[in-house]
Amino acid sequence: MGILKKIKDFVITTQIITIDDLETKNFKKEEWFQTNTGLDNTPKLGILTCLLHTSKKINLCNDALLKKYKAKIKLNSAYRSPAVNQKVGGSPTSKHMQGLASDIDIIDENKKEMAPKDGAKLLIDILKENKISFDKILIEKGCIHIQFNLNDKDNKNFVGFAELINGEWVVTNA
Repeated sequence: MGILKKIKDFVITTQIITIDDLETKNFKKEEWFQTNTGLDNTPKLGILTCLLHTSKKINLCNDALLKKYKAKIKLNSAYRSPAVNQKVGGSPTSKHMQGLASDIDIIDENKKEMAPKDGAKLLIDILKENKISFDKILIEKGCIHIQFNLNDKDNKNFVGFAELINGEWVVTNA
């Protein structure tokens, strides 16, 4: 095979991902990497691949929530650079730093934020009903943490509670 054919095949099969690919009818692209820390939190190309994977799953959930419950997802935090993650007290192994986690709230049909436990019930129902795999859902004091793996076969579909105790995240089964 000639070099020109190899280049042509590479160009045809390679997808170029940009931050603009995160923009959907449900979420503005900036919502996926917003921070109020003052630190740069712009995801790089390798992170964008993971963040786009997360975005697609969250968008599927959001569409299903709207259809079934007239509820929607509010993104609180998705991608975090290591510096941002440290500044906000995130776990040193947080999937946020890979672009594979989001902290969310569920907003009900009356435009009110649901308690994390109640919102998680709706979210889990939607995930099961639509066969959307996830690695973990952690119900925290102020939000729902959901994380994914790039390979769905690696997802554990674990649901638990997470609490920050003495500076350490403690996870228990739901």
